[in-house]
Amino acid sequence: MANVLRILALAGVASWALAAAPVAAQTLTPTAAGAYSPTAANATGASGAPNGNFLTGAASGESRRSYLIYSIPAGQLITSATLSLSAALVADGPNTINVYDVSTTPSTIAAGTATPGSTYTDLGTGVVFGTAVATTNSETLTITLSADAITAINAARGSSIAFGFNNETLSAATDYVFGGSINSTPRSLILVSAPAPAPVPTLSEWAMIMLGLTLAGGAALYLQRRRQIG
Repeated sequence: MANVLRILALAGVASWALAAAPVAAQTLTPTAAGAYSPTAANATGASGAPNGNFLTGAASGESRRSYLIYSIPAGQLITSATLSLSAALVADGPNTINVYDVSTTPSTIAAGTATPGSTYTDLGTGVVFGTAVATTNSETLTITLSADAITAINAARGSSIAFGFNNETLSAATDYVFGGSINSTPRSLILVSAPAPAPVPTLSEWAMIMLGLTLAGGAALYLQRRRQIG
C-alpha cells in the first residue's frame, strides 16, 4: 500500500511539473528602418518608416550604414534571437554584413535628429551581434544573434532596440546590400522565450490531489485483497 501511494504521489508531482507552458516564438517587424551617411541623417528613401530603405554600403560614391529598430515586448526572458532579412538588391557581392550594438537612442535615430557623423560611426562600430554574407539579389539572410545581443534584447524588454548594419567588404563606389529595400520582406526579428515556470499548487489543489491519491490507493488495496481471497 505504501509503495503504491508513493508511486502515485511521485507521478502526480511529476505531471504537475511538466505542465509548464511550451517554448514560445515571436516574430517582430521593425518600427523603423533607414540609413545614415557621414553627412546626412536618414539618407535613403522612406528612411525612418517601418518599410524604409536600409541600403548598407556605398551608392554613387557615398557610404551608408543602416539600422532596424524593433519594439521588444515586456514579459518572459528571451533565450535566443534571429534576424531574417531579404538582401533585396546586392551590388558587387559577395558582401559581408555585420550587425552591431547601437548606443544612440532609437527614437532619435528614427526621427533623423541624431548627429549624422557620430550616428554613422555608431551604426558600424562596437559589439558585433552577428554576421552574414550576401551574394545574390533577394536571398534571405538568416543571422543568429550572439549572447551579447540576447543580453541587450532582454534589457530592452518593454521598450525599443536598434541594430546597426555595416558592409565590411566595401570596395567600390557602388557596393551594397539591401539596395532598393523599401517594402522588402522579410525584415523580421524572431525571439524565442524561456518556458513559463510550472504553477505551484494551492492548498485546495493539494487537498484534491491527496484525496485522489487516497481514493486510488484504497482501490488498489481493495483489488489486492480480492486477489488474496480469490
